Amino acid sequence: MRRSPFRRRAAVAAALVAVLGTGGLHASPAAAEHQRSEACAFFDAFALPPTTTSFSIALGSALQPGEVVTVSASDASDGNVLTLEIGTFGDREVLSATASGGALAATYEAAGGEDYLFVYTNGTDLQAQVLEMTCAGAPHPPPDADDDGVADGDDACPGTDLSNDVRPTHENRFGADASGAFVDGQGRPSGFTIVDTGGCSASQLIDRLGLGVGHRRFGISRGALLEAVATLGP
Repeated sequence: MRRSPFRRRAAVAAALVAVLGTGGLHASPAAAEHQRSEACAFFDAFALPPTTTSFSIALGSALQPGEVVTVSASDASDGNVLTLEIGTFGDREVLSATASGGALAATYEAAGGEDYLFVYTNGTDLQAQVLEMTCAGAPHPPPDADDDGVADGDDACPGTDLSNDVRPTHENRFGADASGAFVDGQGRPSGFTIVDTGGCSASQLIDRLGLGVGHRRFGISRGALLEAVATLGP
């Protein structure tokens, strides 16, 4: 199976099979505080199909970025291997973990768009195992009231309005364009955005740094922009 282009944010924290009882695959509810996709919620009610060493799941809809799928077990026998293939039917990320005593888990963080899961072992009978499968929702992003890319708790200039920012008229005098990038009067990028200035536009920097009227008329100077990056940036 070829490696998937899905972002390699998958982490294998250990993996595999408990040799206790007749069990099956048990799903556990994910954290209620995070809203989950239908694909993620699917795992809550999933039951192990009648198979021996492998099973596949077509989720019917796609996982969302940041959702985390985990398959785990306890009291696994040394040398047992659990393999997850997750992605789309024809293009999946391959994760494997080998039991070396104690509890084991194979974990995958979705990049978004994954809708197929295949689980198999190295000959161990899944029907004789007690496995657990969970899917946790993606964390909610921190609030950003002015939508400038800087969370409210870190925003040095709340209420940023890029539609009313300084329009630079000279080379090496800068204002923030509609995307939040600082460009000069020739349209050349400075290499900085309002994220680098703590969420402050050029107009807000003029007020905050006490800059002179020339900065508002022609655009803020490179020196003022670098000062803002150094003092207000992340």
